[in-house]
Amino acid sequence: MLKFSAVTPALPASRARRGRGFTLLELMVGLSIVAISLAIVAPGFAGWIQNSRVRSYAESMQNAVQFARAEAVRRNTPVTFQITSTLDNTCSVVTTGNYWVVSAGSTNAASACGTLVSDPTSSTISAASSGPFILKKGPPETSLNGASLTATQSAITFNGLGRQTADSGAAVALTTYQITSTNGTCVAAGGAVRCLNIVVSPAGQMRMCDPSLTSTATNNDPMAC
Repeated sequence: MLKFSAVTPALPASRARRGRGFTLLELMVGLSIVAISLAIVAPGFAGWIQNSRVRSYAESMQNAVQFARAEAVRRNTPVTFQITSTLDNTCSVVTTGNYWVVSAGSTNAASACGTLVSDPTSSTISAASSGPFILKKGPPETSLNGASLTATQSAITFNGLGRQTADSGAAVALTTYQITSTNGTCVAAGGAVRCLNIVVSPAGQMRMCDPSLTSTATNNDPMAC
């Protein structure tokens, strides 16, 4: 009597190799390729992170200045944007720091930065009130991200027309806020970090610009300072 047995077909060579996994040599070659790729990409990625942090800080600060101007117009009362050393009641108004405070009233926010933010809809906030009434402050400690701020003057005050005013002791002048990185050098100084400036005119107009760019008759770059 004839007997038949099942014949298992042979696996293709490629499937057989896949089943065995990687050899030590193949694994070492793969790791070497990954390491070389990371070594090439890492410096550029670090620069991208620094540039992103500077821009994020600059945009946050520009929004705060715009908020101060808008509140001055809405309330028809002076509102001050100031650079401070801290966000607690030990603060002083400075030209170089990491924090900012927006306040209303006839006095600046020195020694009062820790005050709770006032109700922005309150009708009791006026130019006749001594204050200061803290309307906004920042940035949070967790969002500093290595950015640093230097200003040509420590505070600017906007009036009800949205223009700079000498109320609250602030001078009326073209004011420049320089946002740099504590972890790198600006492009304008020969480094790789794209630092930014925010310029506020006496008329209350503001713009963000790049100090490393120059505008000429043949190259009118809108981002040039």
